[in-house]
Amino acid sequence: MRCSIITQNSIIKNKFTLDQMFVIYYTKLKTIARSLLMKETNPHSLTTTELVHESYIRLAKGKVNIRNIKHLYYIAGRAMSRTLIDEARKRKTIKRNNGFSQISIEIVKDIPNDRLCLIVCEKLEIIKSEMLRLKKCNKRMYNIVKQVYILGFSVKETATNLKVSRGTVEIEINKAKAFISATLTKSI
Repeated sequence: MRCSIITQNSIIKNKFTLDQMFVIYYTKLKTIARSLLMKETNPHSLTTTELVHESYIRLAKGKVNIRNIKHLYYIAGRAMSRTLIDEARKRKTIKRNNGFSQISIEIVKDIPNDRLCLIVCEKLEIIKSEMLRLKKCNKRMYNIVKQVYILGFSVKETATNLKVSRGTVEIEINKAKAFISATLTKSI
């Protein structure tokens, strides 16, 4: 990818690639990364170097038109922020495990395939019947679960679609998980 080399406020005619620009301004980009990492409340598994490299990868995937040094720092900083947000989401997913318990592969491998299919089908039937029961009991909770888990909308998109707050969506999702998993636990 070709970009124009930049001075503080102007663009010079020489053409440089994005990776060359990252090499030239690497020290300052690491300072930006360090600053972003220090602002975070939760510890990260990323180092400043890894964060700079991740921002480069994000920027290299798209078409970048850098106007000046400040603009380079701005878009690299935004890419770093997006990387930190993605990392936080991954940690939250792993930590929360989406509300479902994991089954050890050692347990599953001893179950014959036809029995395993039967178990999975039984669980899906239970979830389906619980969703129908949820639809009758609490229409809003049903719509939230449907949009997040079946239609694949994010919490923010679901909140916007249903004209409720993000907090309400998260609370209703947790209630629905408890509602459905209680029945699943009884059936084990």
